[in-house]
Amino acid sequence: MGWIATYAPEVFPITQAVRLLSLEDYQISTEFVARHKELNEDFIWSSVILGEMASQGQRPSSVDKMPVSRALGCFSYPMARTSMLYGGSERATEMLRQRLSVIENDMLFSKKAISVETLQPIWSLAEGGGQRPSEIADVVHVIMSALDPAGPRGIISDLELLKIDVRKMSSGPIEQRVLEFENASLKLVQEASSSKQLRSRAPMYLAAFAFWVGQGTTHISLLEDFENTFPSIYAWTGLFAGLGGPTCWDSRWMRACTAVDRMIRAPFSLTDPPAVDLGWIEYQLIRDQNRPTEWVKELVKLTPRALTVEVLPGASCQMRLTEPDRDKHDEAVSPSVEMPQSLTQRDVDSITLAVEILMDVVRNKDAHSARQQAQLFSDGPRPEGSSPKKRTTKRVR
Repeated sequence: MGWIATYAPEVFPITQAVRLLSLEDYQISTEFVARHKELNEDFIWSSVILGEMASQGQRPSSVDKMPVSRALGCFSYPMARTSMLYGGSERATEMLRQRLSVIENDMLFSKKAISVETLQPIWSLAEGGGQRPSEIADVVHVIMSALDPAGPRGIISDLELLKIDVRKMSSGPIEQRVLEFENASLKLVQEASSSKQLRSRAPMYLAAFAFWVGQGTTHISLLEDFENTFPSIYAWTGLFAGLGGPTCWDSRWMRACTAVDRMIRAPFSLTDPPAVDLGWIEYQLIRDQNRPTEWVKELVKLTPRALTVEVLPGASCQMRLTEPDRDKHDEAVSPSVEMPQSLTQRDVDSITLAVEILMDVVRNKDAHSARQQAQLFSDGPRPEGSSPKKRTTKRVR
């Protein structure tokens, strides 16, 4: 592969013409993809991806205005494709997680607001439909049951300690529910500042509060004040929306989720031409070079500032490239912009004296230039070969 990249650059990367796989990737693809033809009917993964898109800096109040192509830049997108194409294979899922962690820590790419580690509990719940036994799964079960008219089935110990009543946010007049949300979120954020466990679960609880208030996705704009402190807050909202199903979605979420769902359900075959920049083998080759950025610059890419890598056959991820030249320029320029806080009287006197000296030099230079110009028009001797022109004047009679 290295020989081709060096001596036959016109055909590198090969992935842009034909899919290039390792033996391991080929075996797992033929074992699962060819056998798993039917895709799940639920919309959990499309909602999770939409939530991650909102967590990457896009406000969910206009979630239907986000470009659907940005789903390719979410870590949840290749995970959703792997879940659907490989039938929930634990081997394929683990391979994908490891490779996504490698990509995430690569200095070639900009850091995302949400890490793979933060998304893993959401992925586990989405993969099992919220049914896999765990402490978080039990909490999510209580959260989703609070949408029923009968109220939540079970208690959430963290909220019980904070004396937060779930029923007040999930029932009653909407004005009262919003007020209860504000009180509950204030208590939660204050306590989370001193509790590590509560801080890790705060995004999940805040997303649940907004989900209870709107009985779905209608009031997720309540979370805008917390999106910078807890970036994964909308990813949890996406999980709850996916578990609740279309009956919990407002019209904006419905439109956006349907568009994302079309992308992740696209059919796949090993013989299809790959619509990516690099396969996993080629990405590893470039990453192991001394100057990988120089290799990336020479590639013909789908987008100029991003690189799309096929992490597993049929599951790709688009990562935004860093701009090291701009960063170095900013670091070099920043020290020179520092200015003194104030000038002393001695500094002012020195500057005044320097200005006066400069003005004297300018005046003397101007006077000397004026004398030279005056000599040019005087009646003195002229250079040889030049004779004064006769002045002709018209007489006026």
